[in-house]
Amino acid sequence: MTWFRWYLFACNLIVPAIFLVCGILMHKHCPKKINRVIGYRTRRSMKNEETWRFAHNYIGRLWEKLGAVTLVATAAVQIFFLNSSENTLVLLSGLLLSVQGILVGISIVRTEKALKKEFPK
Repeated sequence: MTWFRWYLFACNLIVPAIFLVCGILMHKHCPKKINRVIGYRTRRSMKNEETWRFAHNYIGRLWEKLGAVTLVATAAVQIFFLNSSENTLVLLSGLLLSVQGILVGISIVRTEKALKKEFPK
């Protein structure tokens, strides 16, 4: 197998790995104070300390699960296509990255809905 196949394989696992690591960090080590530099920063999450902690706990747990599932699924899909042409692998990489991006968006929408439900005012 060529280096290019392994390079794509590794690159496609970066987003799920970041999902997993950031999920653990956000869930277990929420930034102590509301800030505009690091953390889950939306208008609703930065309203007060309680919403800040809730948002980090919620999205952190969600990202931990999504990261683990996506990491395994991405690796499995790539193994299935391992002997495909390089063009097919590039298209597969684009598809995987698109799905991973959509999952990021869905997780943000779910977190905002949970914040709105938990803190209606």
